[in-house]
Amino acid sequence: MKRFATMHSCLAGILALMACAASHATISHPLDPLEDFEILGAANILLAGHAAKPGAIFQSIELREPSKSSVLAFHPGASIPRAAQVFWRQDKKSYRSIVDLSHGTFTPPVLIPRSDGQLGLTITEVSDFSFAFQDPRLLAARASVRELGTPP
Repeated sequence: MKRFATMHSCLAGILALMACAASHATISHPLDPLEDFEILGAANILLAGHAAKPGAIFQSIELREPSKSSVLAFHPGASIPRAAQVFWRQDKKSYRSIVDLSHGTFTPPVLIPRSDGQLGLTITEVSDFSFAFQDPRLLAARASVRELGTPP
């Protein structure tokens, strides 16, 4: 099992770097939004580097804008360094990191303290209310409604 996990991590890292390398062919300006392969590449770089665990929920992956001086110095055809700011949840904790898409590296993950708030829910999480139907309080409330003869 460990061998499979290691092979999976290596493959994910290789795919992420290949995707990020391809970005230079389609990105024409430093402020262009992230392409789909860059978004997937950022997540895969964090997974391959074991910063994020399989099953992590990636809440937000967005362009980390370059400095104003870099944007002003840009000339068409020049290479464009790309980075993404990534927020994710795992093990009931929230984290953030900056992923350098051009080099396949990332800053150490920073734990976001609960006192700073919670990351928003993803569409999948909002649409999955199955957890509510396992809550004893909800089940008791539904039983009370039934006793009154009102359909739940």
